[in-house]
Amino acid sequence: MRTQSSRKNAVRVNPQVTNPSNHHGTRLIPLVLQREGHPDEIFYTPECGACGRPILDLRAANVSTVDEMEDDLIPVGRLGDAAALQIPSAGAYAFHKDCDETGRSPWVTAHCVFQTDQRREFEKRGVA
Repeated sequence: MRTQSSRKNAVRVNPQVTNPSNHHGTRLIPLVLQREGHPDEIFYTPECGACGRPILDLRAANVSTVDEMEDDLIPVGRLGDAAALQIPSAGAYAFHKDCDETGRSPWVTAHCVFQTDQRREFEKRGVA
């Protein structure tokens, strides 16, 4: 999937997310999902990089790049048959769309990065 990138946009940044000593990456929050007639299920959801609340609706959230710089892309290895190049930035974080500042780029909707159903195949079939 391609995302649009505007490597020339100025970006306003939430200091909570860009201070590396306080925030090293997107934190996952462990939840327990309880469905009647089914065993409890562990579910990991990202924490919003702006407000700190769990993101429960991944379609209403973005994974956005913060503090993107104009520096050259940084080679980090290969991912399958593609060269993997890191975008110089303070990192990419998950945000509720309401918390995401306009102008962060590149970004992709969080449901493309995270899965809404994390059960294994045998759990989906009710074998667990």
